[in-house]
Amino acid sequence: MSTAITPEYVMNFERDMRFVMTNSWARTLKKLWWTRLMLLETTGSAVQYIEWMLETARIQPLGPKGASMPHDPIVAVSQELTHDHFGNGLELFRSDIEDDKAARAPKWASDTGSAQAYWPQRLLAQMMQAGTTNLCFDGLSFFNVAHPVNPYDTAGATIANGGLYSNNHVGTDFTATNLMRVTAYIESIRHPGGAPMGALPTITVFPTNFRYRASQILNAESYTDVLSSAAGASNLVKAAFDFEPPVFAAELNNEPTVWYIGVPADQDAFDGAFGYLEREPFSVNTYSPLDMASLANVNKFEWKNRGRNGSFYGLPYRFHRCIAAGSQASYLSGLTL
Repeated sequence: MSTAITPEYVMNFERDMRFVMTNSWARTLKKLWWTRLMLLETTGSAVQYIEWMLETARIQPLGPKGASMPHDPIVAVSQELTHDHFGNGLELFRSDIEDDKAARAPKWASDTGSAQAYWPQRLLAQMMQAGTTNLCFDGLSFFNVAHPVNPYDTAGATIANGGLYSNNHVGTDFTATNLMRVTAYIESIRHPGGAPMGALPTITVFPTNFRYRASQILNAESYTDVLSSAAGASNLVKAAFDFEPPVFAAELNNEPTVWYIGVPADQDAFDGAFGYLEREPFSVNTYSPLDMASLANVNKFEWKNRGRNGSFYGLPYRFHRCIAAGSQASYLSGLTL
């Protein structure tokens, strides 16, 4: 049988296909920031408990004869940590695999591995934005204006006398002045032992619309304030403080007037504002080569990625939320800078 060479035949004969595997995950993973804020807790049980032992030791006068011995209370707050099942899957027929010239299954497996690495950050962003309603270990919402320094001694406690503290600051748009106010306030928070917490905030987190403003305040040697007409403003932030490079998180863009400042997580001391609980690491099942006798009659293959994990709130004083809306409280507005 002869073949008629027509213009249409030539066009089809010369047509080719190129498979392009996008790799946006590679760019995403270069900018992971959850490790700077989350503690990692592993467990071998269905439920994990953490008991936070608060600082209560305080030396006091014993009286003229040394007979008035005060006894420090033991203050501990228990927290129950739970986890859930998470995962994803892929299903392909055997013929699709044998005829596949684009290696779709390996591409899915590679992307799933990247999604595993990103998963704690997805949980962290959700926790941050739900922190005004979700509860932490002291029974209050994680971002709250009245956290007790000592959960068992709240009679007459106020921010003014040091019995309460806030980590939710309304009326506090991101400006150099407000950054200094919040930083000074965080440094002033005391623990139940009556001494400063000693936590100097060095990490800031913003939605991406803050990139210009935050970069000039935190990084520039001098700048013109984008919020006013004053030119040549001198930037002393770099000289007076030791802030890390700011985090610009697209995950937070649905709240364009909210920004955060806090203390990085200290895994060695298990001291941090957020945590990732891992019961079972993510894993993907694999199949042996197709020529094995045991798989000769299999017509459909299913890859499953499964893991058991969760997230939890830690110490509220280590991470603070600031929002432009509202009227700034006196504990900030009254600070002398």
